[in-house]
Amino acid sequence: MAVPQKKNQLQIENEELLKKLEWYGDIMFNLDVELGRIAMTLREVLELKEGSIVELKKTAGESVDVMVNQCLLATAEIVVIEDNFAIRITDIIDDDTVLQKYLQGAYQE
Repeated sequence: MAVPQKKNQLQIENEELLKKLEWYGDIMFNLDVELGRIAMTLREVLELKEGSIVELKKTAGESVDVMVNQCLLATAEIVVIEDNFAIRITDIIDDDTVLQKYLQGAYQE
């Protein structure tokens, strides 16, 4: 007969967190992938037209930032699936801290 093991504090906290996640699971967030940024003068912006090319300060193969509600969540790499762009997450920024920030701010906006 198996002896039931007493749960440690971390296991209890993880179970509580999973219960919260079930409740929060349907809340919508904006996910943005930042490919790059550039500073432009107003004149340069006004000169843009269809077909204009704006060079970003990223090179092919560099990682991109993944933002949720304007907060950094992860880094990723751009991949192509058929004719569409997608991202492959390469690094999550401190899971626990991120989760707490989003759960606290879930109803803001």
